[in-house]
Order: sequence, then structure tokens, then C-alpha cells
Amino acid sequence: MYRLNVVPIHIPPLRERGYDIIMLSRYFLSYFSNIYNKKLTSFTPECEKLLLDYMYPGNIRELRNLIEYGVIFEEGNAIGIDNIDKQTNTSNFSKNKSLAELTRQYEKSVVQSYLNRYGENLEGKAKTAKLLGISMATLYRKLE
Repeated sequence: MYRLNVVPIHIPPLRERGYDIIMLSRYFLSYFSNIYNKKLTSFTPECEKLLLDYMYPGNIRELRNLIEYGVIFEEGNAIGIDNIDKQTNTSNFSKNKSLAELTRQYEKSVVQSYLNRYGENLEGKAKTAKLLGISMATLYRKLE
């Protein structure tokens, strides 16, 4: 029998680790550039800002996938904002929207990520509502 919770280690989410995002991005850039035989050397400043501002709901796997996508589709020698922005949907997320609309959109994405994890059947919805501390009626309202 193995006990894994003897020494709990808290690792903050990627979105809270600031410059680590850039260091990891550069590592993945180098790694995937070698794999795909590309001569990519850096990110544009706009792309780095986007990488720092993104919320990373999929944590480090999502960052890895973003960089791999950028390496595959970038045609220059630096990954620009265009390829990364296509995957993050940040341009569609915040343009010309009020704080209330952004909040609703974010809440819906959080609820949907829980439903993806626990299932969209009644049991999964009940567990999602309980974990989020909301009623089933509120859950359904947030999904509209």
C-alpha cells in the first residue's frame, strides 16, 4: 500500500505562475521546433503578452498544445499572435463586451468544464452544482 498524501505539495495553477509561462513556452518552442524541423527562435512581444494573460483552463497541457500548434502553423521565425489567438479564442472572448457579458461567458465556461469532467447526465450536473455551490436551477441558467 502506498500513501501519496503524506507530504502534500501545492503547485499553483499555471495562470498564477507569471514568468514561468514564458520559460515553459520557450522550452516547448525549442522542443517542438526540433521535432518539426523548424527554425523558430522566439515569440513576438504581443504573443508573449497573450500567453501571460491567458487563463489556461487545461493548465500546462494546454500551454504545451498551444505552443505545438503555433510551431506547426507558423511560417516565420517567431511565433506570432495570430496562430496562438486562433486556439485561445481570446479575440472573440473580450472584444466589445461588457463586464456582465464577460462574467457570464466565463461562468458558462467553468460550468461546462465541470460538466465535461463529471458528465452531462443528471448525476454529473448534480455533482457540478454541489461542487460550485449553486443550485441546479442556477446551473441550468448559467448554461443558457
